[in-house]
Amino acid sequence: MPTEYGCLIYPGLLVVFGWLIVLIVGGKKPGKTGLLLLSVLYLYYVAAWQDAARLVALERQLQGERVVLTGSIERIRRYEWGSMLDLRPSGLPRSSLLRVFVNGQPVPCEVGDAVLVRGAARYQRFTPPQHWLWWDPFNLQGWTINCAGDGIELLRRGNWDLRQVVLRRLEQAQNLQPESKGLLKALLFGDRTDLSPVINENAKKTGVSHLLAISGLHLGMYVAAVTLTLRNKRPRTVLTGIILFAILSGGGASATRAVVAGLYFALAGWIGRQVTAREAFGRTLLLLLWLNPAYLFNLGFRLSIICVWGLILYNSFRSESTRLGNLLNPGLVVTAVIMPVAAAYFGVINPWGPFLTIGCAPFVFVLVLGGLAALPFLLCGVGDYFFLWFGWIIDRLTIALERILLVASRLPGVTVTVGTVGLLFMLACYSSLVFLCRRASDKVCGQGRDRVISWVCYCLIIALLQANALCQTLGAKYSPWLAVTVLNVGHGDAFYLELPGGSKMLIDGGGQSEADLHDWIGRSVVLPFLKYANCTSLDTVMISHWHADHTGGLLPVFAEIPVGGVVSPGGMIPPLLPAPEIANGPLAAQRGLSFAQAGCTGQILYPEEYSADYLANPNRASMVFRIEYGLFSLIFAGDLPAQEQKVLAQANEIKSLVLKVPHHGGHSLSAHWLSIVNPRYAIISGEGLRRGQPNRDTLAKLAQAGITAFRTDHSGNIRLRTDGTAVSLASTGGAINPNLWARNVLGLLLSLL
Repeated sequence: MPTEYGCLIYPGLLVVFGWLIVLIVGGKKPGKTGLLLLSVLYLYYVAAWQDAARLVALERQLQGERVVLTGSIERIRRYEWGSMLDLRPSGLPRSSLLRVFVNGQPVPCEVGDAVLVRGAARYQRFTPPQHWLWWDPFNLQGWTINCAGDGIELLRRGNWDLRQVVLRRLEQAQNLQPESKGLLKALLFGDRTDLSPVINENAKKTGVSHLLAISGLHLGMYVAAVTLTLRNKRPRTVLTGIILFAILSGGGASATRAVVAGLYFALAGWIGRQVTAREAFGRTLLLLLWLNPAYLFNLGFRLSIICVWGLILYNSFRSESTRLGNLLNPGLVVTAVIMPVAAAYFGVINPWGPFLTIGCAPFVFVLVLGGLAALPFLLCGVGDYFFLWFGWIIDRLTIALERILLVASRLPGVTVTVGTVGLLFMLACYSSLVFLCRRASDKVCGQGRDRVISWVCYCLIIALLQANALCQTLGAKYSPWLAVTVLNVGHGDAFYLELPGGSKMLIDGGGQSEADLHDWIGRSVVLPFLKYANCTSLDTVMISHWHADHTGGLLPVFAEIPVGGVVSPGGMIPPLLPAPEIANGPLAAQRGLSFAQAGCTGQILYPEEYSADYLANPNRASMVFRIEYGLFSLIFAGDLPAQEQKVLAQANEIKSLVLKVPHHGGHSLSAHWLSIVNPRYAIISGEGLRRGQPNRDTLAKLAQAGITAFRTDHSGNIRLRTDGTAVSLASTGGAINPNLWARNVLGLLLSLL
């Protein structure tokens, strides 16, 4: 696994990154800073090596059938079926969290408590397609532990936590709507557990989700609220606001960076020392990585650092004008700086983001101000009296913000899919920005130069990203390659096909997470993958049969991506799925339906026709689809039972190079049918443990036949690519390509340099 290589590479990355900080903080006289840094780098090296070694040891421990370990609870989410915990195992960095699912009775623990966990561990990582930016040798989120209610034993209570006291009393408030409680928890405490899905999703679509992710902007709101309340702008008052923010914010990576930077500025002002933003930025970065080296691989930390760098870049050409209209300029520059990285991570950009941020920020500030005003009442246990008088104002502001985001999410071009952004393209974007700012600051004069440069930077990055997306679209249209991606959706099937000539097809879109959150799979796995793959529309969606593990993730896909045609059992669309706008209506999935494009042919082999008798057992009507391109062939067998496999075995066109094993590798695989298909490779899409799949007998049949099996629960997303003669395979988990880690390390080194 990637972590095993991380213990060798991680210290070297920190050394390289540390010398970059020397260039930032050293200025004209880097000697003293360099000597100090060398001593710190030694601590980096030792601490990182030890942490990585402990992480590898823990992963080896997790590979056992039963796991017993201790740790502290970082977060708790309670559902009807049980609880979900984020556990930090003892002796590991704070960012190394382990997800624990507790079924049954509620967990009698709180955040900060030390617990003993007994349960079964498994590795299951739900991620978009692997990009070098996603690599994290300290990431434990792919591991989960499943246990019953009695599998959690309390060892000791955590220290008295002001944040948890206020959170509990806010949850118990009677005179405040649940949506308002969730929004206040997100804005004040960095806890987005109960945030309204409407607000959360629309904030992501519109590019204002940073207003809900507690960071430096919220620190400024805290400080502003304290100084306005006390009518005092002295350094000690500012320090009070920063300390209050540090106590309540929850200690996330972005919030911690903001606190350290704020303390640096406040203490410097208190002792009368002038510091530059560049100096504070570099030294804050150095201190944070010394406190927790794993921050280097944290997504929120990276985005936060890039935003601060954008502000420093803006400050290099900012004029002295203080007009209200200039509030937009720093937002344009920060958006321009963050867009390439956001596109690399998520495959989308939000051009309306800086404008909508200005519109939503006043609502957020008033909500933060109201929440801080409620703190003394919540601490005294009389929060209901405060919300009795002022709760309706907070409720109205929440409703107004929700409606603004809902309307904004429907604006044309609010979310633009730009596809994959590579390393060299990112370097080109940032080089262009730096060159433009330096040249323009010398050539453009007058009070309006910051506005001109900000707009040029913003438009330049959007133009570059759109050009990149256009090149990908044209490249796919004239590509001679067939690419099949098996998405890692847990227990379920989802296959994305890119055909020669540019057509795009999705076969099933289901999947189940550990908590059976089907819609979560669609929103967090299937849809982000399609956006990352620059899929702005689907020519065809094929549905094998009506089970949630094959259709549960299609809801957000149909809602956000145009679909040209649907092939489904009986030509039906169930009521739970929105009927996509298609020209000729859904087509029935039955034998004889076929297509041909650019030398690639596909045909449905089963069922002969759809019958009402199949409603009782949809697996009996599971669609079998075969695609052929040159010497390459792949057969999708859905959840076809063994009896129907015997019927299909009589057909002479089922022999294929690659087999998608029926029913997620269950016991239904027929040895006779397998011998007729005679594949060289087999793909198993599913998860094990709680469902007993893939079945051991099935794996034995594949091994006896000399068939190489690839599993999504071990390898993550599996991608097959062929030109009709040769076939290449890759995965996000690194199991298929053992040299994947080398490319990831090279990408990180180049990105840091």
